[in-house]
Amino acid sequence: MNSNIDYLADANADVTDLNEINEMANRLQDLEAEVVLLEKNLKDKKAELRILSEQELPEALASVGQISWDLSDGKQLIVKDFVRANIPADGTIERAKGDRQGILRQQKDDALNWLREANADSLIKNAVEIQFGKGQDSEVNELCKELEGSGLNPKRTVNVHPKTLEAFVKERLADGKYVPIDLLNVHEGKKTIIK
Repeated sequence: MNSNIDYLADANADVTDLNEINEMANRLQDLEAEVVLLEKNLKDKKAELRILSEQELPEALASVGQISWDLSDGKQLIVKDFVRANIPADGTIERAKGDRQGILRQQKDDALNWLREANADSLIKNAVEIQFGKGQDSEVNELCKELEGSGLNPKRTVNVHPKTLEAFVKERLADGKYVPIDLLNVHEGKKTIIK
């Protein structure tokens, strides 16, 4: 707190300055509302784009027996196969409510176990995080010497990068190997791109 504030001088502040502050506060509220609306519109547009790209255009081209189409501007519309897969992330699990949290945790554990059994454990990334409070510099310095003996509770995260998982799943599917579709949330489909 600044003890050099002259409250009497501040009390005589120019009314114009106060009006400017009011105007800025109103602009702040307007901008916040505008950002919320833009984020919602972006989410809606992404969903619309996904439907057009992954459903409507592939279906339209398939109905005329085509997988590509030359556009009038010289570009080409191409339908490609895609594979998506994911394992619930720790953040998603932590935000889940009630029984859903346990279901997602079990799904993640089962998916990681399946990857290990499929000799794909190299996809799994481990991280250990330890939270320190203020003034615990000495504990940080001693961490390498005695992690468990220091009384700190490490947080371990085990994840698979989504793109790495997708590439692995796509390769296994192409080779005709088993993939637990539900466990890895696998979605296959067609997607149109413009080149």
